[in-house]
Amino acid sequence: MFVVVPAILHITDARVVFSYRLWLRFNDGAEGVADLRDDLEAPVFEPLKDPADVAPEFLRPRSTTASAD
Repeated sequence: MFVVVPAILHITDARVVFSYRLWLRFNDGAEGVADLRDDLEAPVFEPLKDPADVAPEFLRPRSTTASAD
């Protein structure tokens, strides 16, 4: 019996659409708008309440590198 493990999705492109809405594209080609407005209720998310402060940091590309050494 073989178990199929789903691929891990990664965001490959993102744009602020409006306020808490982000357009996202994933490495499998899927894309769409995520509305995060109702998902930021816990106190830990308080710093994210101001979209003007968050958008540039959130959308900054992150990469990891591996050394062949």
